[in-house]
Amino acid sequence: MEGCSFMISFACSEDEQSLLDTLGRFAQNQLMPDARAADRRQSVDPAVRGAYREMGAHLLGLPDAAGGIGFGLTAKILAEEVLSRSDAAQAVGLDDLGLAAQAVVALGSEAQITQLLGDAERIWALASSEDDPAAHLGYMSTVARRQGQGDVLSGTKTCVFNANRADRLVVLARHEDGDGLAGIAAFVVDARASGVQITLEDRMGLRAGQPCRVQFEGVAGERLVGAADPVAALTRLFDIGRIINAARMVGAARGAMGFAVDYAQDRKAFGKPICAHQGLAFFIADMEVALESARNLVLKAAWQLESGAGATVAACNAAICAAEAAVKVTVDAVQVFGGAGFMKDMPVERYMRDVRTLGNALGTPEDHLAVLGEVLYGPESLKSAAKDGKKVAQA
Repeated sequence: MEGCSFMISFACSEDEQSLLDTLGRFAQNQLMPDARAADRRQSVDPAVRGAYREMGAHLLGLPDAAGGIGFGLTAKILAEEVLSRSDAAQAVGLDDLGLAAQAVVALGSEAQITQLLGDAERIWALASSEDDPAAHLGYMSTVARRQGQGDVLSGTKTCVFNANRADRLVVLARHEDGDGLAGIAAFVVDARASGVQITLEDRMGLRAGQPCRVQFEGVAGERLVGAADPVAALTRLFDIGRIINAARMVGAARGAMGFAVDYAQDRKAFGKPICAHQGLAFFIADMEVALESARNLVLKAAWQLESGAGATVAACNAAICAAEAAVKVTVDAVQVFGGAGFMKDMPVERYMRDVRTLGNALGTPEDHLAVLGEVLYGPESLKSAAKDGKKVAQA
């Protein structure tokens, strides 16, 4: 269009590149060697966690008022990609503030942000996922009811990473008379309060991220009350989660592809490396195409988010494409290794398990498609998708 200019730059600043280089070395030297053991014991080594916190990396993406270290959300997103190339599960396990802190920033008052995030040693976890597939569309079964001057929460959350280590939980719950996103509010809960029961889940992937099932029975919660437009703030929170998760999937898949490429160069068949056979060469080239496409959508979504533009469509596009690409690439990486790819001492099988779990951790691709449907066709499509999701859950 005449008179219209549009330019996006994905270039990092010198400080951002230095940060990513440092995190890349940290991941290669500390996460990668311990990845298999961390997967088995379902935890990050305390020494690794201490080194990560000493760098201040757990504060990435937070504003200065919330204890941030001067790097925005794009740096946080790129950092998660870099860490996940070595081990996405430990990347999740190291995220001691994560989306819970982002929820406090997005939905809390200035006083709440200062009070709740003032202690950098405190560990947070976000409790948003539920067994019902409609939960990510705003139709949650965890309910907040008024009791006296406050609120009490009842319900069950699943796949709550780091909940068993957390000091505080940010719980997304539906008001008893609410519906959709407009009926959802965020509450801060003491993770050790009476009525909170936390159980470590035995999931296929992201085991070092310590996914937990959390049950609430009449638990008091402090409502976050600072957002001028709570629906917009919640939407932004979900967008941040989608983009970070997509970056982790791209990073993990890139890590798996790296192992596949190295193996294809070393393994010989019919007198030459298997990568010299056109069929396998094309196989690996397809991985590159899928990953580069997904990564560019992640970068575009991050740029839109940080620029203040609406990022929901871009975030959903990135999440959907990253999930599809990551599953394809990690499965294909296992295939490159042949039967050896299914052995536990081969890292590619771990990458494959982790991206499968990442693809469902903050909403399935179908959830993201339903959100896209709402944006493209109006809110009725979201209500229909949520009803269909409930029917599936009840079947």
